[in-house]
Amino acid sequence: MKGPALALNARRRTNANHCHFNPNITFDKPYACGRMPHEWPSSPATTPQRVPQYVFPATRLPSVITLTGLLRYPIKSTAAETLQQVQADTEGLRHDRRFMLAKPDGRFLTARTRPHLQAICARIHEGELRLSHPQLEPLTIAFDAFGHTEVATAVWKDAFPALSTTPQADAWVSKAAGEPAQLLWLGETSPRWRSKLGQAVSFADAYPLLVIGEASLGDLNARSNGDHVMGQFRPNLVIGGAGAFAEDGWRRIRIGEVVIRLDAGCARCGMIGVDPATAKPRGDKEPLRTLARYRRGEDGQVYFGRNACVEVPGLLRVGDVIEVLETCEPVLA
Repeated sequence: MKGPALALNARRRTNANHCHFNPNITFDKPYACGRMPHEWPSSPATTPQRVPQYVFPATRLPSVITLTGLLRYPIKSTAAETLQQVQADTEGLRHDRRFMLAKPDGRFLTARTRPHLQAICARIHEGELRLSHPQLEPLTIAFDAFGHTEVATAVWKDAFPALSTTPQADAWVSKAAGEPAQLLWLGETSPRWRSKLGQAVSFADAYPLLVIGEASLGDLNARSNGDHVMGQFRPNLVIGGAGAFAEDGWRRIRIGEVVIRLDAGCARCGMIGVDPATAKPRGDKEPLRTLARYRRGEDGQVYFGRNACVEVPGLLRVGDVIEVLETCEPVLA
């Protein structure tokens, strides 16, 4: 053996950082250098040896950040709808929080004080709103049947006009809520203008979108009793492949063709203690109590997740790769 081949084999023998090569070892699949067998033969064997299918450790692979979950809430404060793809516009995900329950005088109802509202399930399909509840007969209403009568309402400090739907819908949601109520609709475009954002917003509390990383939830579970689920925090976009609270340091991201700006932390309340499977509070003050120990901002609020806006609309798909376009100093608020 001469020249380059001899030099190559010499480097393999002397450099511990390189993989050792035995021509008599065969592999079930292409071998990855991340893990080595416990013992290598000291000299070539006379018969080929088979070794296990070793896998490159995940910690050594380049991290790919992807969109792992898409959720919308057709009616504010009610159950989530899980999606595989959806159009994202400046007002948020298509059909997200376009409806809201309100008292007869227009004041909105929230699951903060009425957690049982999360038992209401709403789906939008081919121009129809489909409502279901464990204790009620389902109801389907065509958008064409909506009354379109203006109703004065507000979400927190934002006062604006919404539209009526139908008497049948009002009667149904009154039974589900356990009190007189009406079902309001925003219309095709929202009349609610948020000066702080410089854009129209749906019936959402403050922002069009909420973004949370899977690792952030994992970090919380590692610090608490470990059984919290993403549905408690009511995100729109769930992120996989990033570190815990990596989203705190993102300013702009691209998901497929959509560009999203992450503006502020999401201040949390006791509503995150409602079990989405039962629509009942957990009763142990978790996870707010644990989050308060390490996610409290200077303003005294407890933060988990990032509020966001759509800068470039487009189609979002579960599995889309996420590119971080701009970072910032990680902040809670």
